[in-house]
Amino acid sequence: MLAYLAAALAEATLPFVSGTATGWLLLTATTPALAWYALRTGPTHALPPWFRALPVAAVGLALLAGLRALPVFGPGLRWGMPGLPELLIFAAVLGLAGWTRYRSRPIHPSPSAHPLTLRSPLRGGCFTVVEGGGPAVNRYAQESLAIGAGRHRRHAVDLVQLGDGPQWRGRRALGLAPAGNERYAIFGHPVLSPCDGVVVTAVDGLPDHAPQLLAVDHPEGNHVAIDTGRALVVLSWLRQDSIRVRRGQHLTAGTAVAAVGNSGDGAEPSLHLRAETRTSHPTPGSGAGLPFRFTELRGDPLRGRRFRIPD
Repeated sequence: MLAYLAAALAEATLPFVSGTATGWLLLTATTPALAWYALRTGPTHALPPWFRALPVAAVGLALLAGLRALPVFGPGLRWGMPGLPELLIFAAVLGLAGWTRYRSRPIHPSPSAHPLTLRSPLRGGCFTVVEGGGPAVNRYAQESLAIGAGRHRRHAVDLVQLGDGPQWRGRRALGLAPAGNERYAIFGHPVLSPCDGVVVTAVDGLPDHAPQLLAVDHPEGNHVAIDTGRALVVLSWLRQDSIRVRRGQHLTAGTAVAAVGNSGDGAEPSLHLRAETRTSHPTPGSGAGLPFRFTELRGDPLRGRRFRIPD
């Protein structure tokens, strides 16, 4: 959080110290790019709601600095060759934003032109994608690029809820990083089947660990795997003793499956969802990751995207 605050402060300050109007124009042009970068890569779900306005405020302050170019507000700034620092900052920020945008897209080659279509497994609230997209905004995609790493979680997403009402005020938790699972809006939220299929795995009974602790011995935690015939859809990190389906059961989209918990290798309560290619003996982790989209969300489920779904 401090790093993003410092970057926003620098972006708001630098246009005021530029010696030429051309340099001010270059620095001002970088502020929207940095704002986009901060909102795309930053943990906006874990920061106070006002954080989302901070990078945008830097854009307004940079424009305000342009008043110095008008003679009526002082001697004015001359138009001319900008300094080397302005040129380097301009190239660095726009290059960073462009590279991040490129690396936010799902990894290729993959069947991303025809992604699996799923219904959202969460309903009745406002939700946000914590991990999702390419390696710049999805740790699972980044990890899958390592030599010898599995590819089954390459297109996985993590979802959290943003609470409603005066108590939550659009936050995903009561506090920055509270120590109790019950202080997270999504903990205990019902999980529905996102597709039609047959349950091939249903694991329950693992305890929900405290936030910021990872269950490295059982990364899936309590989970359910659904065979759709084309793919294996896995819902992980479910709450202990909440699973309501059994192996071999036929499900339709919207069937109640379990509740969100914190029983896997996530740092806080959230729903881990992924799709894999179907193998001859479908078990979680045996296939390659498949891209997917939600019917309720236009475009890919990228980090930071929010969507509200009624009950």
